[in-house]
Amino acid sequence: MSVHGDKACSRGAADPSLSSEATSVAERHEARTLPARLLDDGELVILMLRPHPLFVLLHPLGSLTGLAVLTVVAWWIIRLSPTGPGGGLMLTVGGSLILLRLIWSCLEWYNRVYVLTDRRVIRRRGVLRVSLFQAPLRRIQHLTMYFSIRERLFGIGTIGFATAGTGIPEAYWVMVRQPLTVHRRIQETIDKYAGHVGDAS
Repeated sequence: MSVHGDKACSRGAADPSLSSEATSVAERHEARTLPARLLDDGELVILMLRPHPLFVLLHPLGSLTGLAVLTVVAWWIIRLSPTGPGGGLMLTVGGSLILLRLIWSCLEWYNRVYVLTDRRVIRRRGVLRVSLFQAPLRRIQHLTMYFSIRERLFGIGTIGFATAGTGIPEAYWVMVRQPLTVHRRIQETIDKYAGHVGDAS
């Protein structure tokens, strides 16, 4: 069973188990999502993923639900007031806020990139302020898997990474597709390369 990621390539080799469609998606966006200077010469990229597209809806689900409820309540209250503005105006405002939240969620999805190489684990996220986590494979102490109710419904999951000296995960790959397969691939890569690489700068 293959992992359908956004890209699997290297500066000299590619992982043939990932789909060509996924590879073409990553090739269109690589320059803007993962600067080439971040990778060392000869560094092999095992996996390059983004969250599942359902991230756009599921990640902000709480705020979207809250906006929808507030919109309906405000519309209902305004409808009871004979002197208040029309209920249509409130629906328009509420719908606009929900649309803006979805647009922001799309930007968050686009700017989240998860990378596994033969030397390190990388997580990039952030729209206005970019956060970059990277850790050498030999420092990864253990992996943790999380399945929220919404993730379990759609067959996706979250993987956490804990490094040496910490008791809790320091970074997460959120809402990845085929999480069990991705988890196994990460563990296999750590087992194979962790003892043969030095610190990544």
